[in-house]
Amino acid sequence: MDAVCVFVNYNGQWDGTSSSYVGGEMKGILVPDNSTYVGLVELVRSVIGIRGPDKNIVMRYGVEPGLPLVRIQCDADVKFYIQLKKKDVHVLSKFSVTIDVLDESAAEAMPAEVGASNHIDVQRSKDGGQSDEAMQHVNDSNTIIPPPLQFPSPTVGLDLHNEYEIEKQDEVMHNDLCTANDDCNAGKMHDADDSHRSNEKSIAASIGGHSIVNNTRSENDKVSSSDSLSDGVIVADYTPVTMRINCIFENKKLLQYHLHHDAMSKHYQFKVKRSNSTLLHVICIDNEGCQWQLRATRMRGSEMFVVKRFDDVHTCSIEIVQGHHRQAKSWMIGECVKAKYLDPTNTLYRPAEIMRDMQDKFGVSFNYLRAWRGKEAALNRLRGNDAESYKVLPAWAEMVMRKNPASDIQIETDSENCFKYFYMCLAASKHGWPYCRPVIVVDGSALKARFGGMLLAACGHDANGSIFPLAFGIVPSESNESWKWFFEKLRDSIGTRESLTIVADRHKGIEYAVNHVYPDAAFGICVQYLTANLKTRYKDFKGPLKTYFDGASRSYLLSEFHRHMESIRGLNPDMHRYLVEADPTKWSRAYFNGRRYAIMTTNIAESFNNVDRKARLMPVGFLVEWLRALLQRWFVERREEALKITSKLAPKAEKLIRTHFSVGLSVTPRPADQFEYAVTNNDGQIWIVDMSERTCTCKRFQVDQIPCPHAMAVCNYRRIDPYNYCSNYYTKDYLYSCYADVVHPIGSAEGWDVSKEVSLQIVNPPTTKRGPGRPRVRRIPSQGEEHEPIRCGRCNGYGLNRQTCTNSVPLRKRPTTRTDT
Repeated sequence: MDAVCVFVNYNGQWDGTSSSYVGGEMKGILVPDNSTYVGLVELVRSVIGIRGPDKNIVMRYGVEPGLPLVRIQCDADVKFYIQLKKKDVHVLSKFSVTIDVLDESAAEAMPAEVGASNHIDVQRSKDGGQSDEAMQHVNDSNTIIPPPLQFPSPTVGLDLHNEYEIEKQDEVMHNDLCTANDDCNAGKMHDADDSHRSNEKSIAASIGGHSIVNNTRSENDKVSSSDSLSDGVIVADYTPVTMRINCIFENKKLLQYHLHHDAMSKHYQFKVKRSNSTLLHVICIDNEGCQWQLRATRMRGSEMFVVKRFDDVHTCSIEIVQGHHRQAKSWMIGECVKAKYLDPTNTLYRPAEIMRDMQDKFGVSFNYLRAWRGKEAALNRLRGNDAESYKVLPAWAEMVMRKNPASDIQIETDSENCFKYFYMCLAASKHGWPYCRPVIVVDGSALKARFGGMLLAACGHDANGSIFPLAFGIVPSESNESWKWFFEKLRDSIGTRESLTIVADRHKGIEYAVNHVYPDAAFGICVQYLTANLKTRYKDFKGPLKTYFDGASRSYLLSEFHRHMESIRGLNPDMHRYLVEADPTKWSRAYFNGRRYAIMTTNIAESFNNVDRKARLMPVGFLVEWLRALLQRWFVERREEALKITSKLAPKAEKLIRTHFSVGLSVTPRPADQFEYAVTNNDGQIWIVDMSERTCTCKRFQVDQIPCPHAMAVCNYRRIDPYNYCSNYYTKDYLYSCYADVVHPIGSAEGWDVSKEVSLQIVNPPTTKRGPGRPRVRRIPSQGEEHEPIRCGRCNGYGLNRQTCTNSVPLRKRPTTRTDT
């Protein structure tokens, strides 16, 4: 466990003229990194020998000459102090802690009016002050910027690494931050680590925050017995959620956030009187009739701001805060509602709901446009900017490959460092692929972000028939070159397998790429895609024609295939000619020259497109992380589900083999030898089953690699285990092995430690952009594809849903029961 060296001064006193601690004794202690306030107090007590419950200690330290002393009195103060010591380890005696020991009896005797004074003037030192005033007012007994209960506590920080800074923040700020159309954005917030709070402490904080928001005083707001007066600064111990006048903010944006938050909570308005890189001075909007003001200055050599004066008394008229609220800016609204969008795919929290919730929680009203901009600010705050997201791809890729060794992630750019291609195949997918059936289903879907593009996905089937994501690619369009590049990267990642089959829509680019990259693989066309084309070309494709085509595409026997095709020829010769030209070796099960394992469609790829349809609206940097997180979640869930399976096969395969067993009870097997059997059904048809070759003349046994009903009848006749004749790709062990590897998380960008070479790599956005207009979220149906109209679950009407339904619904009559009289 790491620790910092801290010098403790005690039995001395502060010299007001030199701002130094004189006299007394000094001892050194080691403070662990994870130390709490209570732990630090007990450590100090034991080192300097303080005994007795009636002795209280006050811990303070000085930052710079002329600045107020900083008091340590909560866990957040301890963490801040430890980080401060770590940043300046060369001078061990710097930021030494001074200890004042107080008797409870003496503290209780302090006059109450001292702790309640409005402000006390403190003489500015000659070399330490940063304001141009001769006197600065400090008030430690008043609290500032308390957040309401449902928002983060004041112990939060704002991240400087975000894409929407407040305009010209450190040089020229808005003269009036409260303009009606202001679209500035706050920095990134992260909650402090308060996971070690006790229940009692949390309750006290909640009560204190509630009293602050409602402008009432609770018992917890009383000045504690440890209050003291030193060098003209009043130090008051309030509840954990409140803040004192000498509070230090990480940067100006954090201070501005709390100002706007407090203004909305307490229903007042302010404006900026003066603001530059070292000073922030805000006053009430009614500067002539109200004395409310706050003044903060930046500490030398850092971005931290310290509050020097705060007069928290409003004397302005109530008509000042009526109507339009200046502090409800779009970036502030986004900070208040961003928790609603922590789920990356949540876009259902609409601007109208934002307006309603802000009205309920703050009593603040604004128009729809500002609510919409607040939503956009929240989404950009959490998901990043479209253009800037490309720049984080190299660092993200390095962290993923570092946390998940053997992963393949490649980013290609053009001569001007503009994004061109992206490919990702995680190590967990590579290691799980050998336990999937050797069938790859590929498909492409359009990205809806600012710069457009196509997301290519390659998926497999696990033992339970579920989607097994193999690899993803982001390309400009579905061209021959793009698909060939994607398949080359896929081959380098997972290699090739015997009897490999690739199923896709009949896209020329896919077929071209398969022929060049996987010349030995069998290429199959999605039957559903071909059905949609037939619906478009032939208006009479329904009823018998559709039945005959389904039979021809899915029949196992050549005789059945030709019988259905002849029926199609008699009804529509042109359709028969079209199907022959489409090459039956690619779309029919009977003529297919590979092994499809009953996978006739690209439904798994289409299903995955439905899963990521909202994620495709996000910037590319957030999209790739969403895909990695999705695989992390799927691998965990399916690994746990596989451990719960008690049968030998996966659930869907187990259900199928039991169905075959039931059908096999109605047929009669007759042996020719110990392996070959003639199985007769009730219609007199005879099927030949060879258990040694695992074949049946119905062809289901060898195509699906699972015993057909005729083979199940033989197993039942010979009393042998049918599971021994099932392919390993259907077993529970293979299902678990698919997801045995772990997809490791990479954490937030703030904690990434990337190499210098990667940090210097430049990836600019692509030159192409999507077309104008709002991007379509719903999937675009294929040609000839029919969709069932929307049906309301409330009134059972068509063309509307439960949320928008306004139809009157008759009340249900209660059932009546007759009783004998």
